[in-house]
Amino acid sequence: MELASNVALVLLTLTGYSAGVALGARNRIPVPGLLDLMVIVLLWVGAISTRATLGRWLAIGVWVLIGLMVGLMLAYARRTQYTKAEHNTPAANLWQAWKVFARRMGNYQGRVFMALLYFTVVLPFGAVATFLGDPLGIKRKRSASNWQPKQMSTKPSIEEAGRQY
Repeated sequence: MELASNVALVLLTLTGYSAGVALGARNRIPVPGLLDLMVIVLLWVGAISTRATLGRWLAIGVWVLIGLMVGLMLAYARRTQYTKAEHNTPAANLWQAWKVFARRMGNYQGRVFMALLYFTVVLPFGAVATFLGDPLGIKRKRSASNWQPKQMSTKPSIEEAGRQY
């Protein structure tokens, strides 16, 4: 139950931050940068470390608001760096305004998740595979050529001739 509570707190903190960014960017499309990723991780560390002292429900409220305010301030300060949205037509009603806001917030959250996935899963896997793997045998030079003759059975059968892979 503790793990689920911590994950919920982390996700709701990210929701507050991305809502603040979507509000602070105004009619622009916010794109997370390295600063945003570092701020989000710092918010997560702060949220998890203070959850025991604040309690479960108060921590959620406090860290959603902190994330909202930090995201709002950072996006407002950098709003000129973001590209303008294609259409700036005012929403006809509250539901249309919510859909525009939710799309911007969801777009931002998706980019944050993909960046974090890249830095925590793909990048380490690729680095390990690059440094430790050598499927073509290029790193271990035995001779001037890397040619490796095909190992064939002495007498291929008809079934082997029909199987070309």
